[in-house]
Amino acid sequence: MERVGPSEPSGEHPGTPANSNNDVCASGDPEGELPMNTDLDLSTRPTVAFVCNGPGGSIIQLAVAVRRMGCRIVRVYTIAGRWTRWTSPLLFNQTIVLDNPTGRTAFAALLADPSLVDIQCDEYTTQLLSGTTWLPEGPVGDRVRTRVAWFDKLLVSETLRQKGLAAPDTLRADQTTPIEAIEKLGLPLVVKARIGLSGLGVRIVAGADGAAAAVAEFGPGDQVFYERHIDGENLVYAAVAGPGVIVQAATLKMHREGQAATYLGPSTEIEFIDDPAVTQLGQQIIEALGCQGFVGMDILRDRQGGVWLIDLNLRSWSSLLAARRAGLDFVAGYLYSIGVRSELPSIRTVHTSRRLPVFPIAAGSRAEGGDWRAVTQFLRTSRPYWRQLGVRYCLLELLVLLMTLCKVSRRGNRDESGGFCVSASVDSSPDADTDPSAGTSGKNST
Repeated sequence: MERVGPSEPSGEHPGTPANSNNDVCASGDPEGELPMNTDLDLSTRPTVAFVCNGPGGSIIQLAVAVRRMGCRIVRVYTIAGRWTRWTSPLLFNQTIVLDNPTGRTAFAALLADPSLVDIQCDEYTTQLLSGTTWLPEGPVGDRVRTRVAWFDKLLVSETLRQKGLAAPDTLRADQTTPIEAIEKLGLPLVVKARIGLSGLGVRIVAGADGAAAAVAEFGPGDQVFYERHIDGENLVYAAVAGPGVIVQAATLKMHREGQAATYLGPSTEIEFIDDPAVTQLGQQIIEALGCQGFVGMDILRDRQGGVWLIDLNLRSWSSLLAARRAGLDFVAGYLYSIGVRSELPSIRTVHTSRRLPVFPIAAGSRAEGGDWRAVTQFLRTSRPYWRQLGVRYCLLELLVLLMTLCKVSRRGNRDESGGFCVSASVDSSPDADTDPSAGTSGKNST
């Protein structure tokens, strides 16, 4: 497999493009007009489907960026509240809801459409669709089937250890009691759901009672496992891989501030660094698992200098577009990996010591703390994204920010008056995206 690593040219200066045409042009493509693969049927634009419930997180941000670069985008979900039903048509060329016969017929037609070049989905929605039985035959379906198979965090960990790669020891919760797990793996102990995202389904516990409670919460037992806790520095290896090639890759140091610092999940700022050990492990894992498309790895460096894979995320991540400010366009790399672009991106890795804010999470984290300066921060950090993502997306994110601030203020007023602390909501339905102040960019990790 062709690799890209720290020695790959990244411009005249670290983190700076070698040429000036990396700014977003009118077509939305940072590298100029979108060169399409001539083997594709171009009677219609290449179509990318995004299968996700709820606000959608970074998947929605990716979708909007892909549309701005010339593709047709379709959103598919199994259930949806009023917020999703209202906002999705503003951002997508087509929306399909699978809760009625018309939607299911439209979904079948989409899967048979020759212009369909990829399907992006998150871990939870895939479960709702009963695994991969719905996927089409051929390269698109095969690529997604491989991706979905590695959504299983326990399977990833066991496979990597069998191949001699660094992943912490694990024990299956349905075959091991909490006390046995502590005896073999020590304390603190990590309890994980086999399927999860954004830090959900992960608990670090200090004893058997906490472990038992976490298993009960994440269960049933065959869907939960214990993992040895490793103390050290958290890093991220972010890459896009195609058939036989790592298209782009970089190592990131993640910074969490404000409300985002209180849980496992996305970062408010990113910093690109040069770390050969992390790069080597990331490349080895991609080759060992045959990953294609987006690859996000949570890597931990222990106190002896060893590096370990803590989590693997085969979907877009929340800091994806922030990388463009350092000259690294992962969206262009993704389109190359699925055959839409015919040329490799000119910039394949960067490293810079400058911290870059993650849009819109940096401002959203401040808003969750009730700080109205989040509005100023949003307006300041959003400037590059109005052209990259469009006015509709940015206005929706600004609306979400304002709703979050109003909700926090209302909750604070009720707390001060001694009343119940009830979150504000614009939708009385019980769906996952009832409260849009959870964020249209959400909290997908990495």
